[in-house]
Amino acid sequence: MCSSLGSIGELLLQSVERYPNKVAVKSKRKQLTYTELLQEIANIQAVLKGLVRPGDVVALQLPNSIEYIAAYFATSLLGATIFPVYWKVARDEVLTICNYVGAVVLLTNKVIIQKYKGTDLFCLDVTSISRKSFTSLHVEPGSLSQPAILLQTSGTTSKPKVVALSHENLISNVIAHCHSLGLTPDDRVLIALPFPFGYCNTSQLLSHIYLGGTISILPEPFLPNQLIKQIKEDHITVFTAVPTMLLMLEKAIRKSYMLENLRMICFGGGMLPQFTLKKLIERFSRVQFVQTYGQTEAGPRISSAFLTSNFSVSDVGLPIPGVEIQICSEDGKPVPIEEIGQITVKSPSVMIGYYKNAEETARVLKNGWLQTGDIGYLDKDGHLHVTGRLKNVIKTRGIQIHPEEIEQFIAERFPVSRVLVKGSSSSLHGEVPVAYLEPQPEAVIDANAVIAVCRQYLSPYKVPHEIKLVKNLETTFTGKIRRYI
Repeated sequence: MCSSLGSIGELLLQSVERYPNKVAVKSKRKQLTYTELLQEIANIQAVLKGLVRPGDVVALQLPNSIEYIAAYFATSLLGATIFPVYWKVARDEVLTICNYVGAVVLLTNKVIIQKYKGTDLFCLDVTSISRKSFTSLHVEPGSLSQPAILLQTSGTTSKPKVVALSHENLISNVIAHCHSLGLTPDDRVLIALPFPFGYCNTSQLLSHIYLGGTISILPEPFLPNQLIKQIKEDHITVFTAVPTMLLMLEKAIRKSYMLENLRMICFGGGMLPQFTLKKLIERFSRVQFVQTYGQTEAGPRISSAFLTSNFSVSDVGLPIPGVEIQICSEDGKPVPIEEIGQITVKSPSVMIGYYKNAEETARVLKNGWLQTGDIGYLDKDGHLHVTGRLKNVIKTRGIQIHPEEIEQFIAERFPVSRVLVKGSSSSLHGEVPVAYLEPQPEAVIDANAVIAVCRQYLSPYKVPHEIKLVKNLETTFTGKIRRYI
Protein backbone atom coordinates (compact mmCIF):
# COMPACT_ATOMS: atom_id res chain seq x y z
CA MET A 1 0.00 0.00 0.00
CA CYS A 2 2.88 2.37 0.82
CA SER A 3 4.67 1.78 -2.48
CA SER A 4 8.40 2.65 -2.22
CA LEU A 5 7.81 5.77 -0.15
CA GLY A 6 9.72 5.82 3.13
CA SER A 7 8.36 8.99 4.71
CA ILE A 8 5.73 11.67 4.20
CA GLY A 9 8.53 14.01 3.10
CA GLU A 10 9.05 11.74 0.11
CA LEU A 11 5.45 12.43 -0.98
CA LEU A 12 6.60 15.97 -1.71
CA LEU A 13 9.96 15.02 -3.25
CA GLN A 14 8.17 12.67 -5.65
CA SER A 15 5.90 15.49 -6.85
CA VAL A 16 8.81 17.95 -7.16
CA GLU A 17 10.48 15.47 -9.49
CA ARG A 18 7.33 14.88 -11.55
CA TYR A 19 5.90 18.41 -11.64
CA PRO A 20 8.77 20.87 -10.93
CA ASN A 21 7.13 23.90 -12.54
CA LYS A 22 3.54 23.21 -11.57
CA VAL A 23 1.88 25.47 -8.98
CA ALA A 24 1.89 23.55 -5.69
CA VAL A 25 0.20 26.04 -3.39
CA LYS A 26 -1.61 29.38 -3.63
CA SER A 27 -2.50 31.85 -0.91
CA LYS A 28 -3.98 35.33 -1.01
CA ARG A 29 -0.48 36.83 -1.10
CA LYS A 30 1.53 34.51 -3.33
CA GLN A 31 1.88 31.19 -5.08
CA LEU A 32 4.78 28.73 -5.34
CA THR A 33 5.64 25.98 -7.78
CA TYR A 34 6.81 22.64 -6.41
CA THR A 35 10.43 23.66 -7.02
CA GLU A 36 9.93 27.01 -5.29
CA LEU A 37 8.22 25.32 -2.34
CA LEU A 38 11.21 23.01 -1.97
CA GLN A 39 13.51 26.05 -1.82
CA GLU A 40 11.36 27.57 0.96
CA ILE A 41 11.71 24.28 2.83
CA ALA A 42 15.49 24.31 2.39
CA ASN A 43 15.69 27.86 3.76
CA ILE A 44 13.87 26.84 6.95
CA GLN A 45 16.01 23.72 7.25
CA ALA A 46 19.18 25.84 7.12
CA VAL A 47 18.12 27.37 10.46
CA LEU A 48 16.71 24.18 11.99
CA LYS A 49 19.62 21.84 11.25
CA GLY A 50 21.63 22.92 14.30
CA LEU A 51 18.58 22.83 16.57
CA VAL A 52 16.65 19.73 15.57
CA ARG A 53 17.79 16.11 15.51
CA PRO A 54 16.03 13.04 14.08
CA GLY A 55 13.35 11.89 16.50
CA ASP A 56 12.89 15.30 18.14
CA VAL A 57 9.37 16.71 18.47
CA VAL A 58 8.90 20.06 16.72
CA ALA A 59 5.75 22.06 17.49
CA LEU A 60 4.19 24.15 14.75
CA GLN A 61 1.74 26.99 15.46
CA LEU A 62 0.86 28.99 12.37
CA PRO A 63 -2.34 29.96 10.55
CA ASN A 64 -3.08 28.09 7.32
CA SER A 65 -0.34 29.42 5.05
CA ILE A 66 2.46 28.56 2.67
CA GLU A 67 4.86 29.04 5.60
CA TYR A 68 3.00 26.33 7.54
CA ILE A 69 3.44 23.85 4.67
CA ALA A 70 7.13 24.73 4.27
CA ALA A 71 7.83 24.38 8.01
CA TYR A 72 5.86 21.11 8.10
CA PHE A 73 7.95 19.44 5.41
CA ALA A 74 11.22 21.02 6.59
CA THR A 75 10.63 19.30 9.93
CA SER A 76 9.64 15.96 8.43
CA LEU A 77 12.60 15.80 6.03
CA LEU A 78 14.95 16.33 9.00
CA GLY A 79 13.55 13.14 10.53
CA ALA A 80 11.76 14.96 13.35
CA THR A 81 8.18 14.44 14.52
CA ILE A 82 5.70 17.21 13.69
CA PHE A 83 3.34 18.46 16.40
CA PRO A 84 0.90 20.96 14.81
CA VAL A 85 -1.10 23.21 17.13
CA TYR A 86 -4.07 25.31 16.00
CA TRP A 87 -2.95 28.93 15.89
CA LYS A 88 -5.83 30.14 18.08
CA VAL A 89 -5.04 27.86 21.03
CA ALA A 90 -4.31 29.90 24.17
CA ARG A 91 -0.72 30.38 25.35
CA ASP A 92 -0.98 28.41 28.60
CA GLU A 93 -2.59 25.46 26.82
CA VAL A 94 0.23 25.44 24.26
CA LEU A 95 2.88 25.61 26.99
CA THR A 96 1.29 22.68 28.82
CA ILE A 97 0.92 20.44 25.79
CA CYS A 98 4.37 21.30 24.36
CA ASN A 99 5.88 20.37 27.71
CA TYR A 100 3.93 17.10 27.69
CA VAL A 101 5.14 16.02 24.23
CA GLY A 102 8.67 17.34 24.84
CA ALA A 103 8.79 19.80 21.94
CA VAL A 104 12.32 21.17 21.43
CA VAL A 105 11.11 24.23 19.53
CA LEU A 106 7.90 25.97 18.47
CA LEU A 107 7.86 27.20 14.87
CA THR A 108 5.58 30.21 14.50
CA ASN A 109 5.34 33.79 13.18
CA LYS A 110 6.30 37.24 14.45
CA VAL A 111 2.86 37.91 15.95
CA ILE A 112 2.29 34.64 17.81
CA ILE A 113 5.88 34.52 19.08
CA GLN A 114 5.21 37.59 21.24
CA LYS A 115 2.88 35.52 23.46
CA TYR A 116 5.76 33.32 24.57
CA LYS A 117 8.20 36.01 25.64
CA GLY A 118 9.35 35.34 29.19
CA THR A 119 8.46 31.62 29.01
CA ASP A 120 10.79 28.62 28.81
CA LEU A 121 9.45 27.58 25.40
CA PHE A 122 12.06 28.10 22.68
CA CYS A 123 10.37 29.69 19.65
CA LEU A 124 11.45 30.48 16.13
CA ASP A 125 9.76 32.86 13.67
CA VAL A 126 9.95 30.93 10.40
CA THR A 127 8.19 33.68 8.45
CA SER A 128 11.19 36.02 8.87
CA ILE A 129 13.87 33.60 7.67
CA SER A 130 15.85 35.15 4.82
CA ARG A 131 14.98 33.85 1.39
CA LYS A 132 18.09 32.41 -0.22
CA SER A 133 18.63 30.72 -3.54
CA PHE A 134 20.34 27.37 -4.01
CA THR A 135 20.24 26.43 -0.31
CA SER A 136 20.85 22.68 -0.14
CA LEU A 137 18.08 20.41 1.13
CA HIS A 138 18.73 17.89 3.89
CA VAL A 139 16.84 14.60 3.66
CA GLU A 140 17.09 12.28 6.65
CA PRO A 141 16.45 8.63 5.69
CA GLY A 142 12.91 7.86 6.80
CA SER A 143 11.51 4.94 8.76
CA LEU A 144 7.94 3.89 8.04
CA SER A 145 7.36 2.87 11.65
CA GLN A 146 8.56 5.99 13.48
CA PRO A 147 6.11 8.71 14.58
CA ALA A 148 5.67 11.20 11.75
CA ILE A 149 3.15 13.42 13.47
CA LEU A 150 1.41 13.94 16.80
CA LEU A 151 -2.19 15.13 16.58
CA GLN A 152 -4.51 16.29 19.31
CA THR A 153 -7.83 14.58 18.75
CA SER A 154 -10.71 16.74 17.55
CA GLY A 155 -13.06 15.04 19.99
CA THR A 156 -15.50 16.95 22.15
CA THR A 157 -14.20 16.02 25.60
CA SER A 158 -12.35 18.44 27.86
CA LYS A 159 -9.17 16.34 27.80
CA PRO A 160 -7.91 15.82 24.23
CA LYS A 161 -5.49 12.94 23.72
CA VAL A 162 -2.35 13.05 21.56
CA VAL A 163 -2.41 10.55 18.69
CA ALA A 164 0.89 9.27 17.29
CA LEU A 165 0.73 8.36 13.60
CA SER A 166 3.64 6.76 11.77
CA HIS A 167 4.78 7.50 8.24
CA GLU A 168 3.21 4.19 7.20
CA ASN A 169 -0.10 5.13 8.85
CA LEU A 170 -0.26 8.40 6.92
CA ILE A 171 1.01 7.18 3.55
CA SER A 172 -1.33 4.18 3.46
CA ASN A 173 -4.29 6.42 4.35
CA VAL A 174 -3.34 9.00 1.73
CA ILE A 175 -3.10 6.42 -1.05
CA ALA A 176 -6.35 4.68 -0.05
CA HIS A 177 -8.18 8.03 0.25
CA CYS A 178 -7.06 9.21 -3.19
CA HIS A 179 -8.03 5.89 -4.75
CA SER A 180 -11.46 5.78 -3.09
CA LEU A 181 -12.42 9.26 -4.33
CA GLY A 182 -10.76 9.05 -7.74
CA LEU A 183 -8.56 12.09 -7.11
CA THR A 184 -5.96 12.97 -9.76
CA PRO A 185 -2.95 15.28 -10.30
CA ASP A 186 -5.31 17.60 -12.21
CA ASP A 187 -7.39 18.30 -9.11
CA ARG A 188 -7.22 21.70 -7.46
CA VAL A 189 -8.29 21.61 -3.82
CA LEU A 190 -9.48 24.53 -1.73
CA ILE A 191 -8.53 24.13 1.94
CA ALA A 192 -10.65 25.89 4.55
CA LEU A 193 -10.23 23.53 7.51
CA PRO A 194 -7.38 24.12 9.98
CA PHE A 195 -4.20 22.32 8.89
CA PRO A 196 -3.69 20.72 12.37
CA PHE A 197 -7.08 18.96 12.03
CA GLY A 198 -6.35 15.27 11.23
CA TYR A 199 -8.96 15.26 8.43
CA CYS A 200 -7.22 18.19 6.75
CA ASN A 201 -3.68 16.95 7.37
CA THR A 202 -4.13 13.62 5.62
CA SER A 203 -7.13 13.88 3.31
CA GLN A 204 -6.27 17.30 1.92
CA LEU A 205 -2.72 18.54 2.52
CA LEU A 206 -0.79 15.28 2.19
CA SER A 207 -3.14 13.74 -0.39
CA HIS A 208 -2.86 16.57 -2.90
CA ILE A 209 0.89 16.94 -2.34
CA TYR A 210 1.21 13.20 -3.05
CA LEU A 211 -0.82 13.55 -6.25
CA GLY A 212 1.07 16.63 -7.43
CA GLY A 213 -2.13 18.67 -7.39
CA THR A 214 -2.58 22.36 -6.58
CA ILE A 215 -3.63 23.57 -3.13
CA SER A 216 -5.45 26.88 -2.65
CA ILE A 217 -5.77 28.27 0.88
CA LEU A 218 -9.03 29.99 1.86
CA PRO A 219 -8.38 32.89 4.27
CA GLU A 220 -9.99 32.87 7.70
CA PRO A 221 -12.65 33.48 8.83
CA PHE A 222 -14.80 31.17 6.74
CA LEU A 223 -17.20 33.27 4.64
CA PRO A 224 -19.51 31.50 2.16
CA ASN A 225 -19.38 34.28 -0.45
CA GLN A 226 -15.58 34.32 -0.30
CA LEU A 227 -15.63 30.55 -0.74
CA ILE A 228 -17.71 30.77 -3.93
CA LYS A 229 -15.51 33.59 -5.23
CA GLN A 230 -12.30 31.63 -4.72
CA ILE A 231 -13.76 28.43 -6.17
CA LYS A 232 -14.44 30.40 -9.36
CA GLU A 233 -11.15 32.32 -9.46
CA ASP A 234 -8.89 29.33 -8.75
CA HIS A 235 -10.90 26.84 -10.85
CA ILE A 236 -11.30 24.60 -7.80
CA THR A 237 -12.34 20.99 -8.44
CA VAL A 238 -12.52 19.61 -4.88
CA PHE A 239 -13.59 21.19 -1.59
CA THR A 240 -13.81 19.57 1.85
CA ALA A 241 -15.87 20.90 4.76
CA VAL A 242 -17.30 20.13 8.17
CA PRO A 243 -21.09 20.39 8.71
CA THR A 244 -20.85 23.86 10.29
CA MET A 245 -19.40 25.23 7.05
CA LEU A 246 -22.11 23.63 4.92
CA LEU A 247 -24.82 25.00 7.23
CA MET A 248 -23.37 28.48 6.72
CA LEU A 249 -23.14 27.89 2.97
CA GLU A 250 -26.78 26.76 2.73
CA LYS A 251 -27.99 29.85 4.61
CA ALA A 252 -25.95 32.23 2.47
CA ILE A 253 -26.57 30.72 -0.97
CA ARG A 254 -30.21 31.11 -2.00
CA LYS A 255 -29.92 30.23 -5.68
CA SER A 256 -28.54 27.50 -7.89
CA TYR A 257 -24.87 27.76 -8.79
CA MET A 258 -23.15 26.42 -11.87
CA LEU A 259 -19.51 26.21 -10.86
CA GLU A 260 -17.84 25.01 -14.01
CA ASN A 261 -14.86 23.18 -12.47
CA LEU A 262 -16.11 22.07 -9.04
CA ARG A 263 -16.87 18.36 -9.19
CA MET A 264 -16.80 17.19 -5.58
CA ILE A 265 -17.65 18.43 -2.07
CA CYS A 266 -16.57 16.12 0.74
CA PHE A 267 -17.78 16.53 4.30
CA GLY A 268 -17.50 14.74 7.62
CA GLY A 269 -16.94 15.26 11.30
CA GLY A 270 -20.50 15.58 12.57
CA MET A 271 -24.23 15.63 11.88
CA LEU A 272 -25.69 17.54 8.94
CA PRO A 273 -29.51 17.77 8.77
CA GLN A 274 -30.95 15.90 5.79
CA PHE A 275 -32.99 18.88 4.55
CA THR A 276 -29.85 21.07 4.53
CA LEU A 277 -28.00 18.51 2.48
CA LYS A 278 -30.90 18.16 0.04
CA LYS A 279 -30.96 21.93 -0.51
CA LEU A 280 -27.22 22.01 -1.17
CA ILE A 281 -27.48 19.12 -3.62
CA GLU A 282 -30.23 21.01 -5.46
CA ARG A 283 -28.23 24.26 -5.59
CA PHE A 284 -25.01 22.57 -6.69
CA SER A 285 -26.62 20.06 -9.01
CA ARG A 286 -23.47 19.17 -10.96
CA VAL A 287 -21.38 18.53 -7.85
CA GLN A 288 -20.93 15.09 -6.29
CA PHE A 289 -21.40 15.24 -2.52
CA VAL A 290 -19.39 12.67 -0.56
CA GLN A 291 -19.97 11.93 3.11
CA THR A 292 -16.79 10.66 4.74
CA TYR A 293 -16.22 8.95 8.06
CA GLY A 294 -13.03 8.79 10.02
CA GLN A 295 -11.25 9.22 13.30
CA THR A 296 -7.87 10.76 14.08
CA GLU A 297 -6.80 7.43 15.59
CA ALA A 298 -7.57 5.68 12.28
CA GLY A 299 -5.35 7.85 10.15
CA PRO A 300 -8.15 9.34 9.83
CA ARG A 301 -10.18 8.11 6.82
CA ILE A 302 -12.25 4.96 7.27
CA SER A 303 -15.07 5.10 4.69
CA SER A 304 -16.84 7.26 2.13
CA ALA A 305 -20.35 7.46 0.69
CA PHE A 306 -21.13 8.99 -2.71
CA LEU A 307 -24.56 10.49 -2.09
CA THR A 308 -27.47 9.81 -4.43
CA SER A 309 -30.98 11.27 -4.40
CA ASN A 310 -32.20 8.68 -1.87
CA PHE A 311 -29.30 8.99 0.57
CA SER A 312 -29.47 8.24 4.30
CA VAL A 313 -27.69 10.63 6.67
CA SER A 314 -26.43 7.69 8.76
CA ASP A 315 -24.82 5.99 5.72
CA VAL A 316 -21.08 6.72 5.60
CA GLY A 317 -20.46 4.26 2.80
CA LEU A 318 -17.98 1.53 2.05
CA PRO A 319 -14.59 1.19 3.76
CA ILE A 320 -11.68 2.65 1.78
CA PRO A 321 -9.08 0.14 0.45
CA GLY A 322 -7.19 -1.70 3.17
CA VAL A 323 -9.75 -0.99 5.91
CA GLU A 324 -11.63 -3.79 7.69
CA ILE A 325 -14.71 -3.02 9.78
CA GLN A 326 -16.36 -5.18 12.43
CA ILE A 327 -19.41 -4.33 14.51
CA CYS A 328 -19.04 -5.79 18.00
CA SER A 329 -21.26 -6.35 21.02
CA GLU A 330 -20.41 -5.13 24.53
CA ASP A 331 -18.38 -8.31 25.14
CA GLY A 332 -16.33 -7.71 21.98
CA LYS A 333 -17.90 -10.38 19.77
CA PRO A 334 -18.90 -9.62 16.12
CA VAL A 335 -22.65 -9.14 15.62
CA PRO A 336 -24.79 -10.02 12.55
CA ILE A 337 -25.51 -7.70 9.62
CA GLU A 338 -27.97 -4.88 10.47
CA GLU A 339 -27.35 -5.29 14.22
CA ILE A 340 -26.09 -2.26 16.14
CA GLY A 341 -22.85 -2.38 18.11
CA GLN A 342 -19.50 -0.67 18.51
CA ILE A 343 -17.62 0.08 15.28
CA THR A 344 -14.13 -1.44 15.31
CA VAL A 345 -11.53 -0.85 12.61
CA LYS A 346 -8.34 -2.57 11.45
CA SER A 347 -6.01 -1.12 8.80
CA PRO A 348 -2.40 -0.08 8.12
CA SER A 349 -3.53 3.46 8.99
CA VAL A 350 -4.51 2.77 12.60
CA MET A 351 -2.30 4.77 14.97
CA ILE A 352 0.81 3.62 16.79
CA GLY A 353 -0.98 4.67 19.98
CA TYR A 354 -1.61 7.60 22.26
CA TYR A 355 1.65 9.42 22.91
CA LYS A 356 3.00 8.69 26.40
CA ASN A 357 -0.27 7.01 27.38
CA ALA A 358 0.09 3.23 27.30
CA GLU A 359 -2.97 2.63 29.47
CA GLU A 360 -5.35 4.48 27.15
CA THR A 361 -3.69 2.88 24.11
CA ALA A 362 -4.31 -0.60 25.52
CA ARG A 363 -7.95 0.30 26.15
CA VAL A 364 -8.70 1.21 22.52
CA LEU A 365 -6.28 -1.06 20.59
CA LYS A 366 -7.14 -4.73 21.03
CA ASN A 367 -5.43 -7.34 18.83
CA GLY A 368 -4.90 -4.71 16.15
CA TRP A 369 -8.52 -3.56 16.20
CA LEU A 370 -9.30 0.07 17.03
CA GLN A 371 -12.29 0.46 19.33
CA THR A 372 -13.70 3.66 17.82
CA GLY A 373 -16.27 4.34 20.54
CA ASP A 374 -18.81 4.97 17.78
CA ILE A 375 -22.04 3.00 17.48
CA GLY A 376 -23.41 1.74 14.18
CA TYR A 377 -24.13 -1.20 11.92
CA LEU A 378 -23.24 -2.71 8.54
CA ASP A 379 -26.10 -3.13 6.05
CA LYS A 380 -26.52 -5.95 3.54
CA ASP A 381 -24.57 -4.01 0.91
CA GLY A 382 -21.57 -3.56 3.20
CA HIS A 383 -22.25 0.11 3.88
CA LEU A 384 -21.40 1.41 7.33
CA HIS A 385 -24.06 3.38 9.21
CA VAL A 386 -23.06 5.53 12.19
CA THR A 387 -25.85 6.04 14.71
CA GLY A 388 -24.14 7.52 17.75
CA ARG A 389 -21.29 7.42 20.21
CA LEU A 390 -20.94 5.10 23.21
CA LYS A 391 -19.99 7.76 25.73
CA ASN A 392 -22.95 9.93 24.70
CA VAL A 393 -25.51 7.25 25.54
CA ILE A 394 -28.20 8.33 28.03
CA LYS A 395 -29.50 5.56 30.30
CA THR A 396 -33.12 5.97 31.40
CA ARG A 397 -34.45 3.21 33.66
CA GLY A 398 -32.03 0.78 32.04
CA ILE A 399 -32.99 1.82 28.49
CA GLN A 400 -30.17 3.19 26.32
CA ILE A 401 -30.96 6.37 24.38
CA HIS A 402 -28.71 7.62 21.58
CA PRO A 403 -28.90 11.44 21.76
CA GLU A 404 -27.79 11.80 18.13
CA GLU A 405 -31.11 10.30 17.01
CA ILE A 406 -33.06 12.98 18.92
CA GLU A 407 -30.72 15.72 17.67
CA GLN A 408 -31.25 14.64 14.07
CA PHE A 409 -35.03 14.50 14.58
CA ILE A 410 -35.19 18.05 15.96
CA ALA A 411 -32.74 19.47 13.41
CA GLU A 412 -34.87 18.21 10.52
CA ARG A 413 -38.08 19.82 11.83
CA PHE A 414 -37.13 23.13 13.43
CA PRO A 415 -35.03 26.15 12.32
CA VAL A 416 -31.95 25.42 14.45
CA SER A 417 -28.31 26.08 13.66
CA ARG A 418 -27.19 23.49 16.18
CA VAL A 419 -28.82 21.12 18.64
CA LEU A 420 -27.34 19.17 21.53
CA VAL A 421 -29.07 16.51 23.63
CA LYS A 422 -27.47 15.52 26.93
CA GLY A 423 -28.38 13.39 29.90
CA SER A 424 -29.47 15.12 33.10
CA SER A 425 -29.54 13.36 36.48
CA SER A 426 -32.95 12.24 37.71
CA SER A 427 -33.68 10.56 41.06
CA LEU A 428 -36.58 8.71 39.46
CA HIS A 429 -35.18 7.71 36.05
CA GLY A 430 -31.40 7.80 36.54
CA GLU A 431 -30.96 10.11 33.55
CA VAL A 432 -33.35 12.00 31.29
CA PRO A 433 -32.66 13.71 27.94
CA VAL A 434 -32.46 17.51 27.87
CA ALA A 435 -32.21 19.37 24.53
CA TYR A 436 -30.23 22.57 23.96
CA LEU A 437 -31.27 24.43 20.80
CA GLU A 438 -29.39 27.24 19.08
CA PRO A 439 -32.03 28.90 16.84
CA GLN A 440 -31.12 30.15 13.39
CA PRO A 441 -30.77 33.96 13.12
CA GLU A 442 -34.17 35.67 13.43
CA ALA A 443 -35.93 32.32 13.97
CA VAL A 444 -38.49 31.98 16.76
CA ILE A 445 -38.82 28.55 18.35
CA ASP A 446 -41.54 27.54 20.78
CA ALA A 447 -40.06 25.05 23.27
CA ASN A 448 -43.49 23.57 23.98
CA ALA A 449 -44.04 22.97 20.26
CA VAL A 450 -40.75 21.06 20.06
CA ILE A 451 -41.77 18.81 22.94
CA ALA A 452 -45.22 18.29 21.38
CA VAL A 453 -43.75 17.13 18.06
CA CYS A 454 -41.29 14.85 19.87
CA ARG A 455 -44.17 13.30 21.82
CA GLN A 456 -46.06 12.69 18.59
CA TYR A 457 -43.27 10.81 16.80
CA LEU A 458 -40.71 9.58 19.35
CA SER A 459 -40.93 6.86 21.97
CA PRO A 460 -41.92 8.37 25.34
CA TYR A 461 -38.51 7.78 26.95
CA LYS A 462 -36.79 9.68 24.08
CA VAL A 463 -38.85 12.86 24.51
CA PRO A 464 -36.69 15.62 26.04
CA HIS A 465 -37.78 16.50 29.56
CA GLU A 466 -36.74 20.08 28.91
CA ILE A 467 -35.93 22.32 25.94
CA LYS A 468 -33.35 25.04 26.55
CA LEU A 469 -32.93 27.80 23.95
CA VAL A 470 -29.36 29.10 23.92
CA LYS A 471 -27.63 31.87 21.99
CA ASN A 472 -24.55 29.83 21.12
CA LEU A 473 -23.56 26.21 21.57
CA GLU A 474 -19.81 26.05 22.09
CA THR A 475 -17.87 24.25 19.37
CA THR A 476 -14.37 22.84 18.98
CA PHE A 477 -11.97 24.43 16.49
CA THR A 478 -13.08 21.86 13.91
CA GLY A 479 -16.74 22.84 14.22
CA LYS A 480 -18.03 19.98 16.38
CA ILE A 481 -20.38 20.78 19.25
CA ARG A 482 -18.49 20.57 22.53
CA ARG A 483 -20.47 18.05 24.57
CA TYR A 484 -18.38 18.09 27.72
CA ILE A 485 -17.09 21.09 29.65
